[in-house]
Amino acid sequence: ARVGDGVDRRPQAVDGDLGTRWGSASPQNPQMSFTIRFAVPQSVRGLEMLFGEWRHDFPQRLEVRGETESG
Repeated sequence: ARVGDGVDRRPQAVDGDLGTRWGSASPQNPQMSFTIRFAVPQSVRGLEMLFGEWRHDFPQRLEVRGETESG
């Protein structure tokens, strides 16, 4: 994915296809984030990250947060 190319590639981060991906097109920095909001409250018991052919490109410092509907 290339930032600024006018194509929204965020859905590729969660499409289940190891042949696609979302990327920032810039070096990682602490201000970067990727937010997933569910339409209705969900129970999340785990997180699985699969990198496909991009094993070298992964979050260096991953922080996962959960919020209630009220924040």
